[in-house]
Amino acid sequence: MDTWWLWLLAATAQFAALLGRRYCGVKLGAVKVRPDVETQRRHRRVLWFAVPAFACVYAAQPVAESAARLNNGFIGAASVVLGLGGLAGFAAAGWAAVWVFRERTPNTESTSPPDA
Repeated sequence: MDTWWLWLLAATAQFAALLGRRYCGVKLGAVKVRPDVETQRRHRRVLWFAVPAFACVYAAQPVAESAARLNNGFIGAASVVLGLGGLAGFAAAGWAAVWVFRERTPNTESTSPPDA
């Protein structure tokens, strides 16, 4: 299971592609330099999920190696939990990236328009 570096390389390529696309868009004048408030909130939500997920995935590899070295099932279970937590965090970050949160306003239930 020495494929952790592939996952790290894939994550780095994703971030580099995102930064490169944004840089090229700014240079060509195709995107705004400052995103709107809702986009900034969405980016913060993604970071709140992605950073702990990245830490979990990064920590799972040494924990799994120590579990194999010590032949300890409990440490092995901890590495599985860390890996699954990382995957769940990345799924939540992806969901937060595409999910649009709308503020609820009072008295806006679905009602039919008044008859004229």
